[in-house]
Amino acid sequence: MAMRRSISIAICSLAMGAATAMVLAWWLASRAYWFEEQSPWIRAAPAGYRAGAAADSGPLAGVEAHPYRAPGVVVSDVLIFPAERADEFARRHASFERGDLRRGNASPDPSAHAAISPPEAPWFVRRLIAPWEHGGPWALPPMRPWQSVRIVVAGWPWPVAWAWVSDRLARDSGWRDGAYIVTSGRGWVLPPMAAIQPKVIPARPIWTGLLPAAVLFAPPWFALISLPWWLLAWIRARRRGRGLCVRCRYDRRGLADQAPCPECGRPADAGA
Repeated sequence: MAMRRSISIAICSLAMGAATAMVLAWWLASRAYWFEEQSPWIRAAPAGYRAGAAADSGPLAGVEAHPYRAPGVVVSDVLIFPAERADEFARRHASFERGDLRRGNASPDPSAHAAISPPEAPWFVRRLIAPWEHGGPWALPPMRPWQSVRIVVAGWPWPVAWAWVSDRLARDSGWRDGAYIVTSGRGWVLPPMAAIQPKVIPARPIWTGLLPAAVLFAPPWFALISLPWWLLAWIRARRRGRGLCVRCRYDRRGLADQAPCPECGRPADAGA
């Protein structure tokens, strides 16, 4: 009985820990305001690689991500380069290496595909937009060449929720693509334009971050949920030590050890 109860409390505590991690991620995304621009991130795709199985998702030259960071939240604007623009992608690739892309001084050398910029994009975003480097499938919906999407990752101490949105400047609040778009109130400020944009509250779980976060937040819930049983066990032990019935507090002194309580009928050796 006690073992089953402990297992049930542990499972409930893990569920509450996961819910706590998700709510914390939503709170961080909703409270974020000013984002700091990070180093851009770019990857060349293997020859013939497609961003999904749709007919209009042609071969890719590569992907480019511009991450922005706030406490507990990372926003990455991702652009898909088609294979027919491989030369332009190579010039941007080389420009990222030198760090002068913002000045528009792109390299004329189309063969510079090897080196990359510092990996400022979070690991989860890198796995999403460059899955060929990790042996995984394309996890985003099929994307067309030149399509741009915004990927939002939130959570603490690990990313636990994510979402992608294609309409970055939505006018109406509501659910879109696994996220809740908030257009009212104070929005997000993303450099370099510093324009206020709608907030994106991610709702898709990142299991590799959510599971350890659930374990991290579970102990306080375990203690809170177990507290009534701990108090009840302490009260019953105290009554038993004073010779009272653990249920109704009838004075059992003078009764046989195995005799039931004359007041409530509870057996003396009955469990909790």
